[in-house]
Amino acid sequence: MSVQQGTTLEKNIAQAAPNAKIVAFKDYNSAWLALVQGRVDALTGSLNILQGFSKDNADFVILPDRFSVEPFGIGVRQGDSSLRDAVNFALQAMWTSGEYATLYKKWFGVEPETPIEVWP
Repeated sequence: MSVQQGTTLEKNIAQAAPNAKIVAFKDYNSAWLALVQGRVDALTGSLNILQGFSKDNADFVILPDRFSVEPFGIGVRQGDSSLRDAVNFALQAMWTSGEYATLYKKWFGVEPETPIEVWP
């Protein structure tokens, strides 16, 4: 099982599959290469990362079961409410217009699974 070194996934997969031989790589591309070359049997990573790898490789299958849930966010400097609002409103506008789904599908090859919260 390959994983990116130093991520929470490294710890989580060890807990979820204590008997698995885990090989940590410095980056996802190295972990992916190990899988492609047959040096490991599986790759664990963030769903978006896995979707990106699988987009152009029909032999790579993402299993439906998840062993952890780790939400992502965008950080801005504390007190920078104008930038925070600009990011939030841009994401909401992209979601509402359908542009978010279009770009997501372009880069990851699938529709987004989780909707973005849109404020009234």
